[in-house]
Amino acid sequence: PPRCWKAALAAVALGAAGPALAQVTASSPFVLAATEQGTLDAYFTTDGIHYMAPLKVADQAETRYGDMAVADFNGDGLLDFLALDNETTALHLYLRTGPTSFQPSGIGALATDPKRDYYNARNQRALAPDYGLGIIPADLDNDGDMDFLDARNKEFGPGLFWIATGDAWLNDGTGHFTQVPHAFDFADPAGSLPGSIFTDWTLGMSITLGDIDGDHIPDMLASEQSSGGDQPSRVYLLRGLGDGRFGPPEYVFTAPHPATFISLGDVNNTGTVDALVGMDDDGDPGQVYVFFGKGDGTFFQTPYEAFDTNPTESGSDQPGGGKFQLVDITGDGVLDAVASPALTGPVTDVVTPARLVVYRGLGDGRFVLAGEIDPQIFVNTGFAAPTGGRPILVHQPGDFDNTGGIDYRDVQYLLGPSRPAMSLEDPFDLNRDGVVNVGDARRLVLMCTLPRCAFVPGD
Repeated sequence: PPRCWKAALAAVALGAAGPALAQVTASSPFVLAATEQGTLDAYFTTDGIHYMAPLKVADQAETRYGDMAVADFNGDGLLDFLALDNETTALHLYLRTGPTSFQPSGIGALATDPKRDYYNARNQRALAPDYGLGIIPADLDNDGDMDFLDARNKEFGPGLFWIATGDAWLNDGTGHFTQVPHAFDFADPAGSLPGSIFTDWTLGMSITLGDIDGDHIPDMLASEQSSGGDQPSRVYLLRGLGDGRFGPPEYVFTAPHPATFISLGDVNNTGTVDALVGMDDDGDPGQVYVFFGKGDGTFFQTPYEAFDTNPTESGSDQPGGGKFQLVDITGDGVLDAVASPALTGPVTDVVTPARLVVYRGLGDGRFVLAGEIDPQIFVNTGFAAPTGGRPILVHQPGDFDNTGGIDYRDVQYLLGPSRPAMSLEDPFDLNRDGVVNVGDARRLVLMCTLPRCAFVPGD
């Protein structure tokens, strides 16, 4: 990363004071988190690294929110959020009306979910929601509006539930939605559904979608693990069909450790969607790997380490497991990751408290811990970061900060100690010698837009 980034990151004190309320505007991003009381807290930020103390933004009488999603759902350029009432399955849309204010409205009731019914019937309401996993925003029909998937569980054994099916809800651009039933169905407990995944243990599904095969329609990934403990996971592609529905699963790669959580995005700014997988509590607890996408529905098969929430631990049932979500929360044109690593292990069907942290993306598939949003939230999947925003694409080779020109700011990405290239497609390895070093910086200088790599106006 550029030296200016290193200095900035070195100056960050985790847990340092966030922005004052007066600094937050209606365009400031925020992260939502579920609470034990069934309300939702919002953490507002102006730089993606420092956050305000949590503000309660969803606290309606007779509701108990569990799942949630953050995106611009009415096309006004401001972040809104969806919140699901675990008691009634009623889904509410909260439209942003000011820097920290939202106006709720009802969308309707989602379909029944066997996991939710199972735990509610046993008066174990804290275990019923799919905290941060069941509502997945994406422009499913490629019309410029933010739609969403309602992902639901199937029962794979007594009290054993995994997300495997769901409906799509297509947005008309104003926050009104039309349901598309049975949008996807990728696993069958009996193993009899043609083309479906069968599992003896666990399933996972990407909590962000992306155009993996280059047809401008969002796709998803799903994972399967055949047994407990430290086992590899087979990962499958479900191609988006452009009408909210998805095709059958197609095998694409195997993760070296459990791919419990998956998030999609272009982490190295090459214009293709990559996959981050992992953050389980077994094997290499908290480790997240990146598989770089080729843009044609396939991936390079070599995994690279992206970040590790628990770098000192190995083995099984350790702290560090939990959800992560790719998002450019710092607004620099490079995807970051918001993560909620569990404070204890193992991660089982209990409510496991977690930290809520930000890993800043370096633009090559690696991430560094940059800030702490909250030292403890209620549950290790119970957050939602923003989905959507401007496309993250490299305008030209060497334009690492996506500003339309190459100048000294881009050269700074290549200064510092020599390091191995992350992959054959590492955008920083300009001379393709397998190493990112001063040789690449010299080549980039010859590509600068203006003489002497002067700063490009407006960059």
